[in-house]
Amino acid sequence: MRLPGQALILLIAVIVLAPIQALAQPAQRGKLTITVADETGAVIPNVTVTLDALEAAAKAAPIPAAKTTDKGAAVFEELVPSTSAARSRPARCAERT
Repeated sequence: MRLPGQALILLIAVIVLAPIQALAQPAQRGKLTITVADETGAVIPNVTVTLDALEAAAKAAPIPAAKTTDKGAAVFEELVPSTSAARSRPARCAERT
């Protein structure tokens, strides 16, 4: 069976360009919720939580600090999947890691 020239070009274009669509997927992003509590398990509101990226890919975009809610939760969104270390600093207290 012989294909006309235009049909053959179209077939080749579909075969070549189909994998490009799969490569154009958006980058994965993550969400992290941290709950800050004291030694008794009571949550601590109004605490500044900082994430420090430990991998080079994540260090390219700084991660803004977050404050805990009245339920002690700090939420970080749109994070690049990586390994990070968390630090917290209650109002008028020394930094804790």
